[in-house]
Order: sequence, then structure tokens, then C-alpha cells
Amino acid sequence: MSQAGRSDFAEYVDPTTGGARGARRFSWTAALTLDLLCTQAVR
Repeated sequence: MSQAGRSDFAEYVDPTTGGARGARRFSWTAALTLDLLCTQAVR
């Protein structure tokens, strides 16, 4: 299983310990989409 799966898809993983950090089940795709939509709305 990949580190992403072992960390329950945490936002990021501590490079020293391998421990999950940040939000769990984080979705970079959703975060990027929201950022792009927000950026376009401001223009």
C-alpha cells in the first residue's frame, strides 16, 4: 500500500516519521478547483 493510503490520504506526511499531518482525506483536486474558481471570480 502506498504512503498516501497508509496515512488515510492526509494532506501531507512528515518526511522524518512518515506520520500523517494536516487534514485527512484531503483532496488536492477539489482544493485546486476551488482555488481556480475563486481566482476567476475575482478577475
